[in-house]
Amino acid sequence: MTSPMPSVPRGNRARGFTLIELMIVVAIIALLAAIAVPSYRDSVRKGERGEGKAAILKALQAEERYFTQNNTYVDPSTLPAASRAAFPAFSADNAGNSRYTITVQNVAITGLCTDANWSRCAIVKATRNSGTDPDCGTFLAMDTVGNKVADTPNNAVCWQ
Repeated sequence: MTSPMPSVPRGNRARGFTLIELMIVVAIIALLAAIAVPSYRDSVRKGERGEGKAAILKALQAEERYFTQNNTYVDPSTLPAASRAAFPAFSADNAGNSRYTITVQNVAITGLCTDANWSRCAIVKATRNSGTDPDCGTFLAMDTVGNKVADTPNNAVCWQ
């Protein structure tokens, strides 16, 4: 008995993927990308915030060292250049690599140091150099008492 269709020898069959198989692979890749990209962006933002928070803590440590020697906090911009070196001005080694610019002030920011007196309190503020963080806005700040605030009502997310 012969079959109605001629058989193709096994070694000569066309090889490849069908369109359906390719579409399934594309759909899986799109699904993975839809999950991975937002997660990656959040991780990058957290890392950037970490850079700012580390610089704030470094500046607060410098303020505390100054306080123990002089019994007052200080605005580093009023110090001679040699003394200013202990106070970070950027969150990284230089302005080009930094995400944040660091300033020390005693001007009250809502939620921080209500006593605007250098001898009692200083506020270290890390201001973003470019853009805004969708979760934390344009700055992070912490006072010498340990109160923390960000440029957003969602303050807890910024200091995790």
